[in-house]
Amino acid sequence: MVSITVYGGARTIGGNKILLEDGDTRLFFDFGTDYHTRGRYFAEFLNPRSSQGLLDPLVTGLIPALEGLYRDDLVPQAGLWAEMADSPHYRRLESVEGVLISHAHMDHLGHVSFLRTDIPIYASAMTAVIAKAIQDSSGSGLESEYVYATERVAAGGIIKASSSKESPYISRPYVFADLPSVPEDVADFWTQKPLKERELSALARADLAASAGRCGLRAFPVDHSIYGATAWAVETGAGWVVYTGDVRTHGRRSGTTEAFVRAAAELEPRVVLCEGTRLPELLEAPRSPIGEAAVLERALAEVKEARGIVVADFAPRNIERLETFLTVAKECGRKLVVLSKDAYLLAAMRTLDRAIPTVATTSELLLWEDSKASLPAWQERLCDSLTAQMVGPSAIRGHEGEYIMCWSLWDLPHLVDLRPAGGKFIYSSSEVYDEEGAADIGRVQNWASLFGMDTVGLPREVAPGRWEIAPEERGLHASGHADARDIIDMIKAIRPKMLIPVHTEHPEIFKRELADTDIEVRIPSLGEQITIG
Repeated sequence: MVSITVYGGARTIGGNKILLEDGDTRLFFDFGTDYHTRGRYFAEFLNPRSSQGLLDPLVTGLIPALEGLYRDDLVPQAGLWAEMADSPHYRRLESVEGVLISHAHMDHLGHVSFLRTDIPIYASAMTAVIAKAIQDSSGSGLESEYVYATERVAAGGIIKASSSKESPYISRPYVFADLPSVPEDVADFWTQKPLKERELSALARADLAASAGRCGLRAFPVDHSIYGATAWAVETGAGWVVYTGDVRTHGRRSGTTEAFVRAAAELEPRVVLCEGTRLPELLEAPRSPIGEAAVLERALAEVKEARGIVVADFAPRNIERLETFLTVAKECGRKLVVLSKDAYLLAAMRTLDRAIPTVATTSELLLWEDSKASLPAWQERLCDSLTAQMVGPSAIRGHEGEYIMCWSLWDLPHLVDLRPAGGKFIYSSSEVYDEEGAADIGRVQNWASLFGMDTVGLPREVAPGRWEIAPEERGLHASGHADARDIIDMIKAIRPKMLIPVHTEHPEIFKRELADTDIEVRIPSLGEQITIG
């Protein structure tokens, strides 16, 4: 029997955790952090207690109660699973052959951290490298152990990290889905330890042909706002099951999405699991999506007329947007200043793609000088290798018009070091969707006002609970998701027998828009097992 169970991503955006079963073979499509559920119980300084391991995530529903799926070293006390047996959707999974990761955004990858460390993680090489760079540079929190893990021990109902002298990191077995072998530069990066105290002997291989269980696998590159995005197809006893992940048709790599749609159609799939982030736009007048070329044109115009310092705020892993502002910097005779995390990520990505700009290879890229008294090993290695490319407040002060700073809200305290008199803050990120996001925008506005900076692209509240960017300030952000009508056209082109909408708050729109086809639209409920033939 073939079945699909959506444990995350049903009637919500993100947090995808989708179980595909074919007889004794079990695979997950993604295992991401559900930020909607997380936000109901936790906040910036209120996190699941690492000392209680799985307990808080299980009780709050952050992760499904699937006994046998998670790390044994995160069980704080005997009897945990007996207590969870009455939880919604509880079941025992005897074995899982792998997790197929679509891309390295945390709402698709983050909760891999809780999974058993022997479960293979299938991903594109770029997704894997990005994931390791993010983990290396983000610290050792329990929710960031998606590439390697720190062994925990339980004593007296409390979970603690084992001594660094006693055990190395535990490496997850990654499979690079799009490479015939692991390149030497990638292998070197893959085994670099983020801290001095604990050894890392990471595992990675590139043998997708050795498929998981009885199922055949195919991986397709697609366009998204992060490099390495992948759609998956799994051959089951009931036919091919295709998972789009997050996808768009208006980015610089839109040709990969077009190629995926053609290849998926040739498979004549039994089921397609498709995202629908932007489906509500069908309820409004159709509008053409903004592409990265348009963002470049608009950002260039804004920077050309700017006087003084420019701060560009965009998503930290949106390297395509970083490249856009690098082009703007070159055109305007400015330098683009990035943080250590950005520089580290760029260097990691360059092990796979020599077209990726880095601080070491691009004269217009500079590294912001970190004022911390001590640095972790990854950052110390980076800064030691880039001393000549580092720039700090003393060098910038008095020459603010020569720089663009890649800073988000969390980096704006650095403005205190610069004390600029004027300048421009360019918001080049997604729109606001909740009160927490609106509060962040308010803080950005406060920082800009403090130093007399003009702002452009900031969302503003136009009605209670509704925030929009003023029409005259739009065009500084290109969505990572396909236009709603492009998504519908994509499904019509692939022609599956069944569509299961995920990663959307409005799955019923799929049913309405596909009513004139013979495609069955099955809207999943959380934890519902859908049988496929």
